Formats: sequence, structure tokens, C-alpha cells
Amino acid sequence: MPIPRGDVATTPDEARAIAARLGGRVVIKSQVLVGGPGKAGGIRLAKDPNEAGRVAGQILGMNIKG
Repeated sequence: MPIPRGDVATTPDEARAIAARLGGRVVIKSQVLVGGPGKAGGIRLAKDPNEAGRVAGQILGMNIKG
């Protein structure tokens, strides 16, 4: 199974830069040690780097299942 390209961001600016490097639509996903981050809002699509930065800022500010 092919693995999609990606990287780890710890700030919205890093997420924006990674999205610009990857090009096209990207998925912003939280990395949490609990099940169900998608249901908690921790997985979102972004259509461009600016949206990726905005979405990353929202996700980084979340409290997902404690």
C-alpha cells in the first residue's frame, strides 16, 4: 500500500509551509494517544496552504478527549 507524503508540524506556520511544499489538497490530522480523533474534529481537509495554516491553528488549540 502506498504511503502518502507528509510531515509533522507543531505550528500553523509549519503546517502552511508543508502544505505549500506538498501542493494541492492536504489533510491536517492531530496525533493523539486516544481513539477517534476524526470524530472529535482532529482530522480536517485543507484546499490550500493558507487554509492548512488556519485549520492547523484550530486543531492545535483543541482539547481532544483530554
